Amino acid sequence: MIYFLTGVVEEINPLDGIPSIVISVGGIGYDVKIPYNSSLEFKIGEQSKIYTYLHVREDCMELYGFKTIDEKAFFKLLISVSGVGTRVGISILSDIPYTDLYSFIDNGDINSLTKVKGIGKKTAERIILELKDKIKNLSIDKNYIDKSKISISTNFENAIEALVVLGYSYDESSRVVFSLNKDFSLEELIKESLKILSI
Repeated sequence: MIYFLTGVVEEINPLDGIPSIVISVGGIGYDVKIPYNSSLEFKIGEQSKIYTYLHVREDCMELYGFKTIDEKAFFKLLISVSGVGTRVGISILSDIPYTDLYSFIDNGDINSLTKVKGIGKKTAERIILELKDKIKNLSIDKNYIDKSKISISTNFENAIEALVVLGYSYDESSRVVFSLNKDFSLEELIKESLKILSI
């Protein structure tokens, strides 16, 4: 089992079906499929560490990668649900950060789950039913998961994207942005977030 890979990112293919990166480790290039959100955090030419899950089928082997242990743990829970395979699992994590996904499942938010392409109402209900208790065992930092304000405003989304472009990780950016006043303008969100991140 390949638990993680540490090497230089050679390629990033964020829009080629399931996003993927090619990471060079010891002269070997590993093609790793990753959630879209994670693909935004890698840069070509940089030394990176990615946690991996090897999926073996009769006709092929596929390597899936994740920026954090928590994201990988959530992926493994998702694919344990009947009817949710690896590709659907990656699609879910591409559309919904795992911290938000935790809250959707915990709150029984079927509507938010069905916004993911390929997830119908029955599948969303099954995910919630089968994972509601299991997610309690995850070691996710729940201090920054705001269950009462799970809908994300456009300003929040844009602020997070701006911080990611500036080099901060998605998770780090999300934690900071969500801690700010929901009535802030986009400019205020970015300005205040940068103050906190620079401390």
